[in-house]
Amino acid sequence: MRRRSQHRRARGFTLIEMMVALVIMAMIGLVAWRGLDGLVRGKERLEAHAEQQRDLQYALTLLDRDCLSMVIDDQVSQPVALGNRSVWWLRNDANGGMPAWQIVGYRSQTDGLYRLLSPAFPNKDKALEAWRGLSVAPDGGYSQADAQLISQQIVRQDTTVLGDAPNKTSPVKGLKVLWYLASNQPGNEQPVTRICLAGGFR
Repeated sequence: MRRRSQHRRARGFTLIEMMVALVIMAMIGLVAWRGLDGLVRGKERLEAHAEQQRDLQYALTLLDRDCLSMVIDDQVSQPVALGNRSVWWLRNDANGGMPAWQIVGYRSQTDGLYRLLSPAFPNKDKALEAWRGLSVAPDGGYSQADAQLISQQIVRQDTTVLGDAPNKTSPVKGLKVLWYLASNQPGNEQPVTRICLAGGFR
């Protein structure tokens, strides 16, 4: 009698028990995989959002700085030139102590937003001469400007020139810039509005 009971205790799992154990293990593995996949996807979304915010903040900082350096005086009859996908103005950045006359522009393309900056002009007269040529045909751009891709997330922009009264653009008080951030769904871009004040450098 004792030998029979010892023999029964030593026998292995039945086929049904093995199948149940395998099913349970498969379900646990599936749940764990889905949880891990969700964590990875969530991390990727957070990283993409953080990168988008960094690009946007960088672009906004440049825009504000360029607006504050905008040249507005009687010799510049058209301080801002608007193209179909671009906006241009003449800036004077004298942070280094010496005047630095430059033409600056922002242009949206399919691969992102570009900031275009001309070399510094030797004097104001040269800068005004170049500016008059550009302001006539802003879509043609300025051939000597260096193009810097500042954000791949901004795929479109609309710009409005602001004056000191409704429906007036002269004298220029600032710019209202509407940037559209790329989205996974075409046609569902997220708009970001920024109003920058013109500096009025002479």
